[in-house]
This record gives sequence, C-alpha cells and structure tokens, in this order.
Amino acid sequence: MFWAAVTGSVLSWPNHLAYSNAFTIGQQKGWFLLDSNLDWGQDLRRLQWWKETEANGSSVYVASFNHFDVGVLSGGKLKNLLPDHLVPLGSDSDRDLGSKPRPSDYCAISVNQLRGLGKPIYTCDAKPWVIDPLWLRRVRRLTPVAEVGETYKIYTFQQLHSISQSH
Repeated sequence: MFWAAVTGSVLSWPNHLAYSNAFTIGQQKGWFLLDSNLDWGQDLRRLQWWKETEANGSSVYVASFNHFDVGVLSGGKLKNLLPDHLVPLGSDSDRDLGSKPRPSDYCAISVNQLRGLGKPIYTCDAKPWVIDPLWLRRVRRLTPVAEVGETYKIYTFQQLHSISQSH
C-alpha cells in the first residue's frame, strides 16, 4: 500500500498540486477540492504553450480563478475574459475594432470558475464582474475542446455563444 501511494504521487507529476490520493477520491474525482487546492496559477504556462501549439492563430481568453491579469503574466499572449465577450456577434462587421472574440477563438475557464467558486473578474473600469452561475451550469454540460492540466477547460466561443442564445 505504501508503494502504491508513492507511485501514485510520482505519476501525478506535473499535476502534483492537484493530486488526490487514489485510495481516497482518486485523481480524476478531485474536482470538488476546489479553491487554492487546485489552482495556484500553475497551469498558466501550459495554457500559453497550448495557445502556441494548438490554437492555430486564434486568440485565447481566460476566466481565471485568481485576480491576476493573465495578459500581463503571459506577455500579452493570453487575454482576460470580459462580460461583453460572452455576447454573441451578429456578424464580423459588428465587431468593435476587433475587441470581441471570433467564434473560432477560445475561452479557457478555470474549474473554480466553472463550479462557481471563482473570484470576481475586474473589468477595465475596475468594476467587479461575477460570471452568471446559471450560464456556468450550461457550460458544464458542454464538452470542452481541450483541457490544460487540472485547471483549465477550453471551449470555443461558438460553443459559448450557442448556449448564450438559448436562455
């Protein structure tokens, strides 16, 4: 039993911060141990790598658990999610100088945000914004296009806008 525990701990690398003992709840069922048990910002570099290797030039907007500005921490490679990003676009001609995501852009949502434990996201005018819990419940029913580490689930804005329109 000792060696099984040691082996499980070693095999959890590089997700050791999100590791859950296999004899208690197991690695795949540890989502309910949210808050700082799961997200210390450790997957932000992996998210940058995912954008560079998998996003095919599309932008990646992030709804993070923390108060940090992912744009600053990522050297501008990632963008913070803002409330108006979740409003579907009528067409590309409706885009406000490119400030809104295209349907093919991606949104990485922290599992803490998905479960409603995220901290408020501060918009450009410094007002706190909390993502609508009912909308998050609909997002949880979607199948993410990718997962980065144990922290982020990635969706296209086409997926997110489809549930925004079906209120």
